[in-house]
Amino acid sequence: MIDQSPVIQTVPKLLTDEMDAAKLYARNNAPTVNPNIVNGKTVDIAQTVRGSDFYYAICAVMGVVGLGCIAASHMKPRTDRIFFYITAAINMTACIAYFAMGSNLGWTPIDVEFYRANPKVHGVNRQIMYVRYIDWAITTPLLLMDLLLTAALPWPTIIWAIFLDEFMIVTGLVGALVRTRYKFGM
Repeated sequence: MIDQSPVIQTVPKLLTDEMDAAKLYARNNAPTVNPNIVNGKTVDIAQTVRGSDFYYAICAVMGVVGLGCIAASHMKPRTDRIFFYITAAINMTACIAYFAMGSNLGWTPIDVEFYRANPKVHGVNRQIMYVRYIDWAITTPLLLMDLLLTAALPWPTIIWAIFLDEFMIVTGLVGALVRTRYKFGM
């Protein structure tokens, strides 16, 4: 007869060690590793760990969809893959942008115009994620091109729509970076 008691006793110990290891690595410390300080200026209103977790979740979804589009493109001849490539480029670019935002990178502090008394949003300055505008400057023209090519519109119309889109993004970025009420003129 074989004594199995040592095996039974070690299995729970192994499971406990694995669970402790999972707890050790199952945390998001990006806001701690990349603190809310840029160019010597500390930001008061900034992203939280939950916000970072949400950005990482979106990053994962965008990455999987981008890779899925690349994989699906191989079912078509090379001459018919343009829409797959455009969609993959959109998702892969967004994946990188959301990774940067989740890692608390790609932002700058901007002084607030209106001061609030609520302690959750009280502060002298806030985070503006400029990486979001870089993402939009790349992905929204691709989205427009994808949509307008599907609609078989002529190239001059597509280029004009992309120009207006880029114009909108630049004015939005300038408005976000301006502290005073002049931002509303953008």
